[in-house]
Amino acid sequence: MLSTAPALRALFSCLIAWTLLSGSAAMAAAPDPELPEDWPDWLKEAMPKEAKRQKATTVTLGDDAVTLTLRGKVKDGPTVADFGWYFAADIGATAPMNCWVFNARNYLASTLQSIQDSLIAALPEENEGAPIKLKQVFYYDAGNWDVVPHMTSEWLYVVDSQPSPKIGLLKGRVAARKGVTFTCSHNELGYRKSFARVFEAMITDAVINLPREEPYFEEVQQFSANGRPVGVVTATYWKDKDGDTYTETHSSIMMQVDAGTLTTSDSLLSEYSFPDGSLINAVFNAAQNGEESVDLVLNPTDANLWEVSGQFQGKTLKFSLGEINESNAPLSTMGQVFAIRDALKSEDDGTARMQAWLPDADPSSFISGQFAVQERGKKRNTGLLSMGPVEMQAAFDPDGSLLDAGFEMGPLEMKMERTYQAGELEFTPGE
Repeated sequence: MLSTAPALRALFSCLIAWTLLSGSAAMAAAPDPELPEDWPDWLKEAMPKEAKRQKATTVTLGDDAVTLTLRGKVKDGPTVADFGWYFAADIGATAPMNCWVFNARNYLASTLQSIQDSLIAALPEENEGAPIKLKQVFYYDAGNWDVVPHMTSEWLYVVDSQPSPKIGLLKGRVAARKGVTFTCSHNELGYRKSFARVFEAMITDAVINLPREEPYFEEVQQFSANGRPVGVVTATYWKDKDGDTYTETHSSIMMQVDAGTLTTSDSLLSEYSFPDGSLINAVFNAAQNGEESVDLVLNPTDANLWEVSGQFQGKTLKFSLGEINESNAPLSTMGQVFAIRDALKSEDDGTARMQAWLPDADPSSFISGQFAVQERGKKRNTGLLSMGPVEMQAAFDPDGSLLDAGFEMGPLEMKMERTYQAGELEFTPGE
């Protein structure tokens, strides 16, 4: 049965993360920034500057591990590093484009934030010790190119150098594809579209030969606040030799707190589940502003108990969530889809009841939730979705996969929407 995989578990986790991130969040006024009227003419002329399209060259990383098609020329590298590879490229601007390629799937928001912060911190040393007079968010974004999630941040800065201040625009982008994380930066006024175009083409055309099992299902969800993209979630499904499903759900969020601050939240939920969607075990990792905040494992014990152990916000935890039985049985991400699908196809009141482990909300218990169908359709079914303290209007396709969901939180209108799916999710129960 062709379907789309859910990101329900990611939805609830990220809604809670949004609550933590957005208490003082001041969303930028426009997705594409406009230049202030009081800027000097030379700065207004420099910002729209773009490079001519460059001829394509091939960049090979490792022993043909990654092959990139670069619209430009390599100026430095590629060099091998502990994390993977680094190289610098001429993309037709004055300053080079610097790229770091990680041979692992990293946190997107944290990786981008870490590199941008380090580059900004190095500015005084690069300018004879002159202090940074201004650091301001110019633009940020999140989304996907089909199955490839990506994020962007751009910073306008002023270094108080002599005889005159230096004004710059540091642009950074990060994306993940087939278990590899790509991050590039460009530090020069203007060239915003040129840098974006070269980066996207390089990632989407990349040939990756690192060892990796091919998933049987992939899905991407996009988060937005007041219509502006602020985060992205990917859910990837693999089948093991026993017929069980291994799922990785990555989520990354970036929001603006004030003129000079972006705050980030990343998480990874790794699950094993039986073909009927019941949970076997799970691992949850999360980071706030690049600092690891959660590292928890949920496992069944020999005593037939659910046990949680690990680190949670600086504390070491180990406790039981009770006996494993029918009334204390959390569903995996896949299992939540099965529950929604069965409710949509039922002839009764159309209510799905479920339990889930949401450690970023409360690692000490399973949280109960439900979906109550309000209106059925051939392609879209709507209803009220709740999980713990979170309640929202949501829409699902006939197979039980989330199409979109949203709710209001203070001045922010939050929304999650499916933007990509590929493969076939195997619905075992009820067939």
